[in-house]
Amino acid sequence: MKRKILAIALSLALATTCVLTLSTTANALTNTYEDTGSASGGTATQDKLATDPDANKTEIDVQAQVTGGSEIIYYVTIEWGAMKFAYNYGKTWNPSTHTYTGTGTGWNTATYVEGTNNKIKVTNDSNFPVSANFSYENDPADIFNATPTSATAVKGVFNDNNTTLATEVTANTATTSTETRTMDLQMYSGALTNGEQYYYTGSSDTSGTETNRIGTMYFSLIGTPDPNLTTLATMQNVGKITVAIEAATGATQATKTP
Repeated sequence: MKRKILAIALSLALATTCVLTLSTTANALTNTYEDTGSASGGTATQDKLATDPDANKTEIDVQAQVTGGSEIIYYVTIEWGAMKFAYNYGKTWNPSTHTYTGTGTGWNTATYVEGTNNKIKVTNDSNFPVSANFSYENDPADIFNATPTSATAVKGVFNDNNTTLATEVTANTATTSTETRTMDLQMYSGALTNGEQYYYTGSSDTSGTETNRIGTMYFSLIGTPDPNLTTLATMQNVGKITVAIEAATGATQATKTP
């Protein structure tokens, strides 16, 4: 009789457990308790359950999934040119004629800083504005100069205007071109339905313009390489450009209106 009362109580508890299990996971799991008890005056007690509850405790994992909502999706595409550059010292000694030949000292901007070879294009298809951060480093650091910290050391510079960049590279003086650059790109809100939320940065909302989610940056090497760099007689890797993408700061939330 004691076991029957206990069995009924446990059966009811396990029936409840099965309902919870089936509502949270596809696999039905069970856990069975076995214990002894005593009865006095028609009342049954479970000795072990009363004195040591942790010994007969079941923990059930609960799973959940949330989709949609106001989640932020980042999707950014980066495209770039061949990024090849050439420096010409101009005159070269000709042992047959005992004269110097050649002209055009400096970086070849006509061929390599022409807006395609040196172009980086970033397209933001995210539903949040992003910042693209550009930087360059020589690898190894002294590949162009014996003293890479000198005023004529070769370095990489960026400008969002290629004409300005080419002019400064020809003059071998960077005025507006800088070694690092940041560019903010809006999310595109033009295709949203009225009432939907979107984000933009800046003092005015320009997210509805398709071009504001696309940015172009131009790169070039500038400076004067060591004239004895026989190891760079052919094209080879001399450094790397890093484009780091991160969420734009100071974004404003807005609602699409008619």
